[in-house]
Amino acid sequence: MDDKKILDFIENALKNNYKYDEAALMKFDGEEFLELFTLLILRVDSREMELKDMINSLEERVSIRTRELEDKNIILQELATIDKLTGLYNRRYFDEKLAEYSRLALRMKHCMSCIMTDIDYFKKFNDTYGHQAGDYVLNKVAGILRTNARVTDICARYGGEEFVILLPNTPIENAVLFAERIIAKTKAAEYQYHGEILKVTCSLGVAAGRNNDSLFDNLVKNADDALYRAKQSGRNCVMKMN
Repeated sequence: MDDKKILDFIENALKNNYKYDEAALMKFDGEEFLELFTLLILRVDSREMELKDMINSLEERVSIRTRELEDKNIILQELATIDKLTGLYNRRYFDEKLAEYSRLALRMKHCMSCIMTDIDYFKKFNDTYGHQAGDYVLNKVAGILRTNARVTDICARYGGEEFVILLPNTPIENAVLFAERIIAKTKAAEYQYHGEILKVTCSLGVAAGRNNDSLFDNLVKNADDALYRAKQSGRNCVMKMN
């Protein structure tokens, strides 16, 4: 029996998607014929196993690559929406959510409140302790806002030492209570920095809107005006826009 002849036949059959030349097949005797097909079946099974392994490997690689891309998209999304220093949302994201929540509040006939706050005498604080200390305190105050807000609230760094909080489906009375809690926690907190215990206070302005496009359009401005009144009233207090 010519092993090479059998192997050549099998290889040609495999190259042609298991098609074979019947005239060539008739040249094999009964014993060779049986062994030929035994070997052919074994080679086919082996080829199928190789293909399955290749497919499984490709699927695993695609799955890994997909997870990598998803992770990168999450990182990019965070970079686009999160303020690097404080970990709160940035102003662009806040503006997007303000528009979205305003449309929802109008449709559902819900009220919505907004709080503007900043750290009292923050420029003087930076001049006294340095900008790194100022950044440290900003991060800590942001943590107070984040831990006291609800999941549905949007806390963002609006600029410099100024923060803004959007409270959907919240009447102004409840927003004032929230603001008073923030002011108390900020005042009570001790910020340990380079061996020193630093203390700060904040001022807050509160405004609300309900079922009125213009009220929602001016929600942030009204809260900012209320914040200005809080500063004019001596700071470390809460003022609301009636």
